[in-house]
Amino acid sequence: MRRSLLVVLLFLACDRSTSREPVRVGAKSDEQSAAIAENVARRLELAGCVVERRMRMGDAVSVGRALRDGAIDAYVESHGVALTQILRRKAQPGPAAEAEVRIAYVKENLVWAPPVGVGDYAVVFRKNVDDRCRNASRTFMATGSMLDAR
Repeated sequence: MRRSLLVVLLFLACDRSTSREPVRVGAKSDEQSAAIAENVARRLELAGCVVERRMRMGDAVSVGRALRDGAIDAYVESHGVALTQILRRKAQPGPAAEAEVRIAYVKENLVWAPPVGVGDYAVVFRKNVDDRCRNASRTFMATGSMLDAR
């Protein structure tokens, strides 16, 4: 779980030399989503990011809409829930669901990060968050580690 979460955080991490605009991390109303989102928010802060939390925002459809509308920049979602409730497509097994969700979200300038290691949860975020930290993302892709990216 730790390595997967580091991947997610790197994609979300803000470069200290660029924007100090907060990364708005949202969460659905359930306990597991809120706990994972809080963990993501804390790790972002440790990496030097300004984070604004928007927890317990409602169900998957509501939070997914908030992401698309720009009210939040990132949140934690399940591949299965994204596929069936947000995209309204037929359920599929794990890897097929993840692939279909990734493709659908890319078309909307959203990034579906690698799984965080809890169930089939992953962080999904707006492309502009990745644009604010492109150098950190490239560093990670080259080294496979975020430890020196701070």
